[in-house]
Amino acid sequence: MAFFLWCCFSLLNSIDKVQGIMMLIKYSLPLLYLWLGYNAINNKEDFLLLLKKTNLIMVIYALFIGGFASIILPFVYNALLYKSGGLFIAYASLADFFSALFVIPLTLYIIYRKKIYLLSATWILLSTILETVRTGLGGIALATSSFILVIYKLKAIPYILIFVILSIATIYLVPSFKEKMFINDRESTQVYKNGTLDLDNIQSNGREVIWKTNLAKFYKPNPIIGSGLGNSVQYTKDNFIVKLIHSDYVQILCDTGLIGIVLFGLFFFVTVLKIGYCTVFFKDDFILLSGAMALGSCLGTFFSMAFDNVVSYSQQAFIFPFVFIGIFLKAVDLYKLELINIHRC
Repeated sequence: MAFFLWCCFSLLNSIDKVQGIMMLIKYSLPLLYLWLGYNAINNKEDFLLLLKKTNLIMVIYALFIGGFASIILPFVYNALLYKSGGLFIAYASLADFFSALFVIPLTLYIIYRKKIYLLSATWILLSTILETVRTGLGGIALATSSFILVIYKLKAIPYILIFVILSIATIYLVPSFKEKMFINDRESTQVYKNGTLDLDNIQSNGREVIWKTNLAKFYKPNPIIGSGLGNSVQYTKDNFIVKLIHSDYVQILCDTGLIGIVLFGLFFFVTVLKIGYCTVFFKDDFILLSGAMALGSCLGTFFSMAFDNVVSYSQQAFIFPFVFIGIFLKAVDLYKLELINIHRC
């Protein structure tokens, strides 16, 4: 709420009020979906039904509009994505969708211990790999790591290390990822140069120019409060071939300044503390699983925000962590209500 109210203040400084209002709507959607997530789940049966149906949707998406369709069903892929008038999400937005929801098949496996859900997770992961979406792979890696850390605590560390190694290996061993990741393929294994981390060989697809230009024009003149909601968005549309900034954090800095980015960071910090406290001290499986899902979805989505336009297609990805946070808060309230009823009896 504090971040949203600051965005309302930033709207007053906006030159393009229409674009500013559009951004304000996008920033308000998480609040709506948190409320919807909280009120949609009244018991564990509702929770399981939501997970199963969403998992099925993810598997279908991976088949028809994801990486598998792009290779084995190209005619279907092209028809649905490029001849349907934008009816379906594609490529980066789909990968961010998967990053935000990848915790669902993992949760179903922990509940039922059926291999079909591990196969679902593998299927969805392969879709992102086949489409060569670097942001999606990183988001899935972080979502999975944080999810199992909440569930298994310190016992999860060896598994997290294995998953990180596999993710890095994918970048170096899968030719399409390696080609997309590095400018000079022959120097791709040179991580350090002259004793410092060498990022010059990382392929940014023009993002750095957009970031530096926007930061110089909108952030540096007013670093504390920014230049006004929506100004950087409209400027990018008017002055670059790529019409989006491809970093929500750069956009937040430009529009709302350090105050905006700090408030957004504080929200995530408080969420982590709340999940950590409740999953440790409340011995309830519903709280544990919903908390792990909320944290995993947050980390997967918030990672994607660093390199993509997650806020711009908010209903495809940005809102899902907030749905899971709403479910988690409902699980906590249901647990407390159950304790009260037990004491009354």
